[in-house]
Amino acid sequence: MDFPYHRVASKFWSDEKTIAWDDDTRLLGLYLLTCEHRTVEGLFRLPKAYICGDLQWLPERLPKPFGQLLADGFVMYDETTSVMFLPNALQYQKPANPNMVKAAVKAVAALPRSALDQHFYATAERLCKPLAERLPERFSEPPSLAPTPSLTPEVITTHAKIEQPKLSKTMSGSDFGEFWSHYPRKRAKADTRKAIDKLVSDGADPNALVEASAHFAETMRHEQRDDSKVPYPATWLRRGEWADYVDGPILETRPSGKPDRFAAYESDVRELALRQRAEERADQKALP
Repeated sequence: MDFPYHRVASKFWSDEKTIAWDDDTRLLGLYLLTCEHRTVEGLFRLPKAYICGDLQWLPERLPKPFGQLLADGFVMYDETTSVMFLPNALQYQKPANPNMVKAAVKAVAALPRSALDQHFYATAERLCKPLAERLPERFSEPPSLAPTPSLTPEVITTHAKIEQPKLSKTMSGSDFGEFWSHYPRKRAKADTRKAIDKLVSDGADPNALVEASAHFAETMRHEQRDDSKVPYPATWLRRGEWADYVDGPILETRPSGKPDRFAAYESDVRELALRQRAEERADQKALP
């Protein structure tokens, strides 16, 4: 259930755990509380590649702060499905009415079955019974997947190794071919393949990458941007810019390369032309 804002308790900054965190951990924690992927109920899908893309982090920067948040119980995460759970979300912001409860149920029911289902159900039972009562049966059943292990600060460094996904995960040849066919500037194909395999191994959805490439190409056509002004695909991927195009193309009302200072001028010219035409028609009608 999407909201334009999410409540963040002011004591976030004075909590003893937050004070003990380093800057990256604090930033990551605040991001997870406020990012556009998050839902009020606190159960949502968030691949790690999206986190890196939004924060403009290289993938190797994520494991340490992510491990700290897991160790402190700030979040729970299912590596298999990329589902994230914020255990305290319902404590600070609950669905406020039956319609919001209905929307929350619809949102969580659409998520893939996860090791976190039962954790979420237990939390809803404790903090928001109207929500718990309407959850699908699967949430109250014992999980078929092993629950996320609890970690202590002493094993955070070990956890960083556990959190790294298997490098054997790659995009299929057909998916890569589709990605390549869409992308508007076809340069450095081998390096592009490396960049994609790295993203996929870190949790990015291959289908999302293909869709982002198609949406980016549509955006470039709309802007009539010269191919020489389009970044190499590997660069575009490593910067995390692909994440901006997963949901669709970014279409402006006029080419984005056109300076904004001309917008008001164009409006004035159009208005003047319309006024002149109206005056000409009035003069013609006045003729005997």
